Amino acid sequence: MSLILELSKFESLFKDLLTLIVTKKKTVWENNKSSCVKYMNEVSEFFAGNRNWGIEYQDLDLSEYFKRIGNTIEEFEYGQTTKVGRKIQKMLQALEDL
Repeated sequence: MSLILELSKFESLFKDLLTLIVTKKKTVWENNKSSCVKYMNEVSEFFAGNRNWGIEYQDLDLSEYFKRIGNTIEEFEYGQTTKVGRKIQKMLQALEDL
């Protein structure tokens, strides 16, 4: 009887932990997405000539490119993990090719 009671307590604790993980997962996703958009916009501003990171450099094509990447990231939806994963892989490959 005590084994069943202990298993029941464990099951309840396990359920609470999984619920917490799932709840935090979306928050982490949104925070990371916002950070990525912010960083892409900063890189875009650098190539537009509006930020000085130790050197002056201007390339309006690269500025527009990174702005588009930021906009694409901003459109990512939490529930569409497969679609977003494919887009991220394509973006990473494009950045490596750059």
